[in-house]
Amino acid sequence: MSKNTIGIVGGAGPMAGALLTKKIIANCQKVYGCNNDYDYPKIIFVSYPFSEMLKPNSVLQEESKVSRQLKEALDFLVESGADYLGIACNTLHGFLDGTCYRDQLVSLIVETQSFLSEQKFSKILVLCTSTSVQKNVHDFSSKILPSREEQELIDGIIKTVLKGTFSSEDSQRVKAFILSKVEEDPTIEGILLGCTELSVLLDAFPIETVGTKIIDPLDILSSKLCRLIFRKEGESE
Repeated sequence: MSKNTIGIVGGAGPMAGALLTKKIIANCQKVYGCNNDYDYPKIIFVSYPFSEMLKPNSVLQEESKVSRQLKEALDFLVESGADYLGIACNTLHGFLDGTCYRDQLVSLIVETQSFLSEQKFSKILVLCTSTSVQKNVHDFSSKILPSREEQELIDGIIKTVLKGTFSSEDSQRVKAFILSKVEEDPTIEGILLGCTELSVLLDAFPIETVGTKIIDPLDILSSKLCRLIFRKEGESE
């Protein structure tokens, strides 16, 4: 059976796109029993060097340029034969034209929000970039956000991951922050990794938070893309 092609926009940051590809391949193996090279879907991955997007309200942040670059990356994937598109960055969704490849784009944000709704979480702590906060990328009623001071901590950790200088100490800083927030508000049921740099960090240095679920949107997106690729002919998603 011929399988459709997945197109992934990476580069924001580069390791996050590579991690999404890794998760898709692992899903193919564990869920769909892929053993041979020909069992796997074709994946087209573009790591695009996007302009500054992590400094909201700054003259350095060229919003219209980032939007044009995102469309250019998506155009490249479609012209290269991608049937389904995924963007391995939460923040980039705030620069997306809502009409751009609407039928082919599998939105990281929409899929994550659908998952949260299905799981009926009543309160989710969202760890994301300042730009995502400003653009209200994660727009759902059960979310709570860090304070301004706490956000600076999260932004700092994200930048450390982008530079590739992160370590287990950064992972433990995230864990300590989560535990302090849950101690402060025990009704928090889950932690959303609203920046895929945090996904990269916790993939390298996993943490455990007893009783509080850590939700990685890259897991959700990789699972959805695989379901679309491996669904049987005539089967609806």
